[in-house]
Amino acid sequence: MPQIISSNSASLVAQNNLNKASSTYSHAINQLSSGKKVASAADNSAALAISGRMQSQINGSTQAIANSNDGIALAQTADSALSQITSNLQQVRTLAVQSANSTYSASDRASLNQQAQQLLTQVNTVATQTQYNGQTLLDGSFGTAVFQTGANAGQTSTVNLSQGVKTSQIGQTAAATNNITGQGLAGKTLTVQVGAGRTYEVGSAIAGDSAGQDANSAYAAVTAINSANISGLTATATNTQMFKLNGEAGGALKGSAGDSVNLTVNGVKVFGDQGYTFGTANDNRLSAGDLVSQINSVSGQTGVSASLNKDGTLQMTATDGRNITVSQTGGKDIINEHSGSGRHLGEALQGTISLSAASEIQLGGTGAQAIDGGAPRIGLGSNTLAKLDLSTADSAVKALQSLDSALSTVSTLQGNVGAIQNRFDSTISNLNSVTQNVTSAQSTITDADYSSVASALSTADVLQQAGVSMVSKANQIPQEILKLVTG
Repeated sequence: MPQIISSNSASLVAQNNLNKASSTYSHAINQLSSGKKVASAADNSAALAISGRMQSQINGSTQAIANSNDGIALAQTADSALSQITSNLQQVRTLAVQSANSTYSASDRASLNQQAQQLLTQVNTVATQTQYNGQTLLDGSFGTAVFQTGANAGQTSTVNLSQGVKTSQIGQTAAATNNITGQGLAGKTLTVQVGAGRTYEVGSAIAGDSAGQDANSAYAAVTAINSANISGLTATATNTQMFKLNGEAGGALKGSAGDSVNLTVNGVKVFGDQGYTFGTANDNRLSAGDLVSQINSVSGQTGVSASLNKDGTLQMTATDGRNITVSQTGGKDIINEHSGSGRHLGEALQGTISLSAASEIQLGGTGAQAIDGGAPRIGLGSNTLAKLDLSTADSAVKALQSLDSALSTVSTLQGNVGAIQNRFDSTISNLNSVTQNVTSAQSTITDADYSSVASALSTADVLQQAGVSMVSKANQIPQEILKLVTG
C-alpha cells in the first residue's frame, strides 16, 4: 500500500462513519424527546400523510361525539317537557270523565271546566317556553334539525320536532256517531282505513252472551271492529231510548183496582212473574220513581238502566250499545214509544256507534251502509284542545275523544324523541370505538418505540465515540509518514 500525505482517505472514511453515527444519535435523541417516530415529512412522508388523514378522522369523530351529546341534551329537554304535558292532559281527561257523569250539577261542571282550562294553559306554557340554546322546541317552530354525527359529509342524524303540542295544534279527531240501521253489520262486509295506514277488513258482527247483545246490535258491531285491532281507531257503542209514561201529572201511573200489568225489558219481567197489581182508592197508583227503581233492580240481567228526564219521559240506557227491547202485558198501558221515533214497543231498538281516530277514517263495503248515512269518509274535525269545554255532559264526552287524540299525538312525539336519544347513544358508542381504533392505528405509525429507539441511541453513542477516536488517529497518519523523511 503506497504511503502518501497529500490525501488522507482513512480520515475521510472515519469522518463519514462519524457523521452517520452522529445523525443516528441526533435522530434517536429527537424521537425520545418528542415521543414521535415521524415528526416531519423527512422522517417518512407516506406515514405522515396517512397520519394526517387519521388525525382528521379522530378530530371529526371527537367533535361528532360532542354534537351527539348536544342532541341528547336537546332530546332530554323535549322529553321532560312532553312528560309534563302528558301529566297535565291526563289530569284534564280525568276531569272530563268526572264532568260526563250525570251526578254533577252545572256549577260543579263549571268548576271542573275552570280547572281544565288552567291545566291547558299550563300545557301552552310548557309548549312555548321549552327551549334549548334559545330555540323553542315544542311549538312547531323548531321544525327539522340536522346533527353532524360523523367525521365526514353526509354522516348526519335528523331530529323532527315539527309537530307542535300547543292546545291549538293537538286534539283533532276524525269522529262520527251514527245509528246502526236495519240488520247492523251482521252478514255484511266492512273495510276500515285510518289515515294512510293499511286497510282492515272487519269480520262478522260478534254477538255477546247477555240479553240484547245479538249479532245485529251496536254492541256486536263495535266488538267486531275493535277485534280487528285497527291501529289508531277507537270504536264505542251506546244505546239510549226515550219512552212516554202514560201517567197523571207528576208521573204517577193510575190503574183500576185489580188491574195487573208487567213490563218486559230484554226478556226480563221487571215485576217478576206475578206482575204489578193496582189496589183500590189511594193504592191504585204506581209512581214513576218506583217504576224506574224496579227497572234498575233487574239491570244486572237486562244491561239496561232507567232514569226520569225533566220533561217526564222515561230514559233507558244500555251503555255497551246492546239492543233495548221493551214490551208490556196486562190491561193497563204503562208506557208508549217516544213520539216521532217511528219505533214501536216490542221492537228491538238499536243503538249507536262512535268511531274516532287522529287521522281521517275511510269506510267501505256493504257494512258502511249499515251505519246511518253510510259516510265513506270521515275527515278530521276542526276542534282542537283550544276549544275544549267541560261545562256540559255532552261536551265532556266529546272532549274525551279530543283528549285521547292529543295524548296519542304527544305519546307518538315522545316516542320519537326517545328513539332520537337511543340513536344518539348508539352513535356515540360507535364513534368512541372508531376513535379508539384509529388512534391506536395512528400511534403504531407515528409514535416512537422507546425500547428500540433507546437501543439505537446506545449503539449510535458507542459508534460516535469510536468515530471521534478513529478520526483523531487517522489524522495522525500523515505525520507518521513524514518521519520517514525527517528521520
